Amino acid sequence: MVFWRVHKKKRRNYSPPFAGSRKKATRRPQAVILWIALVPMLLAYMHLPSAWPILSTMLDPGHGGIDPGAVGRGGLQEKTITLDIAAKVAALLEQQGVTAHMTRTSDSRLAGSQSNDLRARVEFTTRQGADLLVSIHVNSFHLRSVRGPRTYYQPGSEQGQKLAQFIQDRLREACGCGLKQPVAEDHFLTRETLVPAVIVEVGYISNEEEERLLSQDSYRSLLAEAITQGILDYIAAAS
Repeated sequence: MVFWRVHKKKRRNYSPPFAGSRKKATRRPQAVILWIALVPMLLAYMHLPSAWPILSTMLDPGHGGIDPGAVGRGGLQEKTITLDIAAKVAALLEQQGVTAHMTRTSDSRLAGSQSNDLRARVEFTTRQGADLLVSIHVNSFHLRSVRGPRTYYQPGSEQGQKLAQFIQDRLREACGCGLKQPVAEDHFLTRETLVPAVIVEVGYISNEEEERLLSQDSYRSLLAEAITQGILDYIAAAS
């Protein structure tokens, strides 16, 4: 008799919950597990791009179409050099498993005016979901003795500076000249692009010796290899 009363009391106190309560009880552990799984992803997202995999690069050959860019004394045009080097970099990156896009693949412009052309390059980079933007150009200066590569990044962009430094180091190593440090300078392309972006000036077409070198396929290949390795150095450091 005593046993029966205790048994009945236990049954009253621990009776099964109604259906609605049972659903709530089973959802809470699942919600906790979901949040635990999401925390590392959220932390990684907050530290983009250093903690996020870099899967693709946008290569931007400067100028094109009716806009030749800088022109050397011998008639060599910037738009021809930049397109060739960008295509070489794209091929080298693809060989290393990095998806490479190009804002242009022919002698063309993305829009009629220069401002709209630059805006179209930024928008194309965003649409493609690229993780980096490397815009390739050729410099010119009134002092014909000036030579060597220069790499620019947006002031205040820590990741842009790192990317620019890696590329500049590789270009200096390949060319044996150029600045030691990249240059912080405001440009529409680097300012408006949502991902780390740099402008790479591979040399001075106004310098007679560099114009001669830039006309050679072997030298362009050398520059392309240096830019590629700089991008890969950044990707390795960010992974």
